[in-house]
Amino acid sequence: MQIQKSGLLSDEARAARALITTLLIDSHHEREADMERRWHWDRQRTKAAVGAFSSGDVNNSTSTSAEFMAHLVKQSVVARIAASTMRVGFNQPVNSPFSASAAWVPEMHAIPVYSQSLVNHSLPRRKVGAVTVLTMEALEQENAEFALLTALSTACTEAMDAQFLDPDAVSSEAPRPITADAEIIVAGSDPAASFRELFQNFPNLAGSVLVMHPEPAANLGLVTVGGAHVFPDIGVLGGTICGLPVICSQSAPLDSTGSTITLLDASRVLLAMGGVSITRTESADIELQDDIDSDGMGQAVSLFQSNAVAAKSLLFANWKLLDPDACRIMVGANW
Repeated sequence: MQIQKSGLLSDEARAARALITTLLIDSHHEREADMERRWHWDRQRTKAAVGAFSSGDVNNSTSTSAEFMAHLVKQSVVARIAASTMRVGFNQPVNSPFSASAAWVPEMHAIPVYSQSLVNHSLPRRKVGAVTVLTMEALEQENAEFALLTALSTACTEAMDAQFLDPDAVSSEAPRPITADAEIIVAGSDPAASFRELFQNFPNLAGSVLVMHPEPAANLGLVTVGGAHVFPDIGVLGGTICGLPVICSQSAPLDSTGSTITLLDASRVLLAMGGVSITRTESADIELQDDIDSDGMGQAVSLFQSNAVAAKSLLFANWKLLDPDACRIMVGANW
């Protein structure tokens, strides 16, 4: 979170402060008093951000809650390519514009049209949820809003990106991975030759992006030949390879055999992103999934007895690749 040059808080910082107030205090009127006490100089603007956490308009991608979601998952691959995708609402039937055809035709002859142009696509609402638990003492600490926003955004971003990028991710409750039917290129020992094969005959290469884990991105930045860097414009924060933008994500597939690098034409992605719902409770019991007993039950912990509050966030998103040739992956990149 940053203070802007004008002296006003950034939208991200203001949303985080609204979040911390929402979690600490259940009463709307008491929240206003708390904002006055904590951030009196920016209270009105922070107050306006509180509405972002109760919006039920998950189909409206321009809603206040959707704007907060953009802050919450701004580092996710899905959010970073969203501007290049075909954005739609949930359960809204649309046909693909990429089924359009063009041909030279004689005078008085019809331009050919194919049946695929009449196929409708619809994206049902899907959600990814995250829960974080903090003690009241922790929420009262300085910059607690930054820590809480980071925790929720990291959890949601990793879950969404993993489902988006991993071709082996299977869930009946989640969208199908964008890489599920992608053509597979096996990486060789020479990264330059491997990228040459990945790029060969790829449609709309100039309008595409590369997505990879930060580790191979760092390794590529260290590759030299004769003392000269082969990929001088790539690193853990991304960059470019042969002019193509590179997005790095911790959720990109990486295992002992190497990494999976995705080449994607985002304009061929149908994307629905709705609002975010964040709720709080101090009275529930939570079940610890990493402490399962012989009956398959997790240890129950009382939030009330722990003087803690649980924050639950739900993000709504769905996607579909309209053109199977618009995605290609390279596996086994182990440079």
